Amino acid sequence: MRGKRATAAFCAPFPASQVVAPHKDRSAISHGLTVRSPVVVRRAVEAPRAGELVALAVEGTPADCVAMALQAGVLELAAPPAAVVSGVNRGTNAGDNAWYSGTLAGAREGALLGVPINIAISTCDERPTERAYAVAADVAAVLLMQALAARVATQSDQAPLLLNVNVPAVEGAQSLKGALVTTQGDEHIRPYWEAQDVLDGGENPTSSSLTEECLADGVVLRMPAAVSSERAFMNRIAEHVPASRPDADIDSNAVASGFVSVCPLKLTQVAAAGGTLLSETAALVSGLGDTLHQEGHPPAEAALA
Repeated sequence: MRGKRATAAFCAPFPASQVVAPHKDRSAISHGLTVRSPVVVRRAVEAPRAGELVALAVEGTPADCVAMALQAGVLELAAPPAAVVSGVNRGTNAGDNAWYSGTLAGAREGALLGVPINIAISTCDERPTERAYAVAADVAAVLLMQALAARVATQSDQAPLLLNVNVPAVEGAQSLKGALVTTQGDEHIRPYWEAQDVLDGGENPTSSSLTEECLADGVVLRMPAAVSSERAFMNRIAEHVPASRPDADIDSNAVASGFVSVCPLKLTQVAAAGGTLLSETAALVSGLGDTLHQEGHPPAEAALA
């Protein structure tokens, strides 16, 4: 809850701010939305700045929170917002970690729905203190104020701004070396699936009854030697794999050097024109239609004949 309280404290100076957050930790939920199930919304029991700032707990994902807040009348927002700030997240959302981030998804949902300014903010500290959260919240507040002023000054009607901001683990803003505009790198976390006690009716694997199987990219899967019909595994963070490039403007490298990483993102994931991915895809697609028209193709369809 500390990250949410820090965000609420920074929101206080902004008129008509509203805090909407998942009712529990939704780490690595990415851009999931709740469908075919009701979503319960409650006023937070521990409402930050009670009486001044609305705080709502949503039994859904970060993207649910933003989507519901932006639909007029569903929650308590009187007018379309000028900005969405998602966070403060605990731990890095730089590099490939951004793909899994529910925090970034909250900001991205705002951009998808046309909100002009959208900021995802993370403190790159796995065990942040109140001060670390406060530093990250202050960074977000300064960025938000500057972005609002810039858009008002230019009367900008350009595409929504989406920023993925990662703040080094520091106890005070004076310890920051500054801020850098960065690009997304490929730092990632290598998972380790650890066998747990199997649920009702199965065997209880112990460390002595586990075998190891090495999968691609060095990922190790530990399996019970005697496989039961039901197994349970826990995803443990095995290793942080740094960015493959040493460039200073890579998001994770900037953070490691003591700089705030401010990474502007686009909503599309289209391969760059003229790149190798497009030419490789063109080679795969060429002749696809002719192959599908051959007798016996596609095989799944032929099997139904």
